[in-house]
Amino acid sequence: MTQNETENETEIRLIDPLELHPNPVNVTIYGEEEVDPELVESIDQQEQLDPFVITDGNIIISGHRRWLALKTLGKPAKCLFMHFDTELDMNEAIIECNRQHEKTYSQIYNESKLLNTDFRQPFMFHQKIHNFSSKSDDQYCFLKNVSL
Repeated sequence: MTQNETENETEIRLIDPLELHPNPVNVTIYGEEEVDPELVESIDQQEQLDPFVITDGNIIISGHRRWLALKTLGKPAKCLFMHFDTELDMNEAIIECNRQHEKTYSQIYNESKLLNTDFRQPFMFHQKIHNFSSKSDDQYCFLKNVSL
């Protein structure tokens, strides 16, 4: 990998939320998202704190709820582009990026079905975390690769 490729992987860019697309896998697993008025108010007052993770085709991996809030506000989205070698890599990243959410049994089942794993067993993700600084020197961590 060249130095230029490394720099491009960690670059956060502002994108019009209308140019972004929800990931259909996210809807399959977690259901349709609705605009959260509290999140809209928070982003309006505090700005967007965490960047979206998106593919090079502007497909959202992480940030569906924030995307709806930013569309409502008409504000650009801070986005971090990631390349996924396989569909499985992308699906694992979607699930990993939603790890902190409280989930229903159906959502946990949907995750395991997607990954073809036993939903009764805890997920054993091995992740590589990459730290970087944005131009404002805020620290962010994002998922670089996920594998089972």
